[in-house]
Amino acid sequence: MPSGMDATRSQAMLAASVGRSAFPTFTDSTHAYLKLCTGTSAGSPSANTGTEITPGGSYTSPGIAFNPSTAWNAASYSGGGTDAAGTATISNGTTISQTNMPAATVNQVELWDNTGGTKLRWWWGDLSAAVTTNLGDTLSFAGGTPGNVVASLNI
Repeated sequence: MPSGMDATRSQAMLAASVGRSAFPTFTDSTHAYLKLCTGTSAGSPSANTGTEITPGGSYTSPGIAFNPSTAWNAASYSGGGTDAAGTATISNGTTISQTNMPAATVNQVELWDNTGGTKLRWWWGDLSAAVTTNLGDTLSFAGGTPGNVVASLNI
């Protein structure tokens, strides 16, 4: 199940880590959202391969809004010894859900930020299994340790 960080955001983070620019951040819950996609092809770091589900019920574009400052568990790192590669991971600590879904099949999710009116895709990923909803269903990504929405970087 392919997933990863958007290529443009990756480059921005690298530039910021060496002082070339400021770190890009989410500002508040009115700007962070999880877009639900119907794409059946593998995601891509450089192209939005998923087509957003057709809005309906109470799901509207740009997606499920959430507060990024409270939605996530602490980041963690696991891996090899001093010089070995590892993986940095973060997952949702609170449940991210959408009530009154339209009839849809969701195969992918994308994490977006709309700070300043500029839509920026941060993360993308295929679900481990497609989720089909009927009109009126609630779709939830359970929080916990770990949560069901996981972002990770191999480093």
